[in-house]
Amino acid sequence: MDISPLAAYKDKHRGQRAFVIGNGPSLRLADLERLRHDVTFASNKIFLAFSDTTWRPTYYTVEDHLVAQQNSETIEALTGSVKFFPHTLAMHGVQFHNSLEYHLIWKDVFPELPGCSDDALTGLHWGSTVMYTMIQMAFYMGIREIYLIGVDFHFVVPETCDGATGGKFKVYVCAGERNHFHPDYRKPGERWHQPNLEYQEKAFLAARRFAETHGAVIANATRGGALEVFPRVNFDDLFGDPS
Repeated sequence: MDISPLAAYKDKHRGQRAFVIGNGPSLRLADLERLRHDVTFASNKIFLAFSDTTWRPTYYTVEDHLVAQQNSETIEALTGSVKFFPHTLAMHGVQFHNSLEYHLIWKDVFPELPGCSDDALTGLHWGSTVMYTMIQMAFYMGIREIYLIGVDFHFVVPETCDGATGGKFKVYVCAGERNHFHPDYRKPGERWHQPNLEYQEKAFLAARRFAETHGAVIANATRGGALEVFPRVNFDDLFGDPS
């Protein structure tokens, strides 16, 4: 694994703010358009917004191998963003060209807090959500002012699901899953992991503690939602324009 190209991104955005974007139902396309001049991190099926926006994320990633496997052609074809992916995707038969690779430190320590890193060359810690990876990558790039949007932190498994496979990390195949900003987020027959919100909360707590001890601020600018680990800010107040 050659992670040396990542070295060029160390402290690349020091002094700048960044938005780390989730794919929850609260995410508004109009809000994405207001981020055209900000550093943004986005993931997974955010590309479903691209037909209705001129905005493109500065950085794009996928950590879940099911998302990568089932959307590989679309992800490979994405342009307009720097793409970075964990080395673990190759273990599941997925590799993307024209992208950066980082080492994912996969270690399940629940109920303890996971590690948190600001050194992508050494590795970024797994936290059961790609949001945690993007926060750590922002730290590595020197960003010390981070805002979250679209992180609803609420997930409902439809009654139409027949159950789960995969043991501890539950995998579902069912229709009617509506936990994201786009109605077509799940394709028919698609396999998906049920989010582990308890573990994710531990990861967000680790990010908050890291920020507090490294002179950084993470605030939640999501419109609503249930994530209360970080202080809340009003998204509209982050812009000088009245739009």
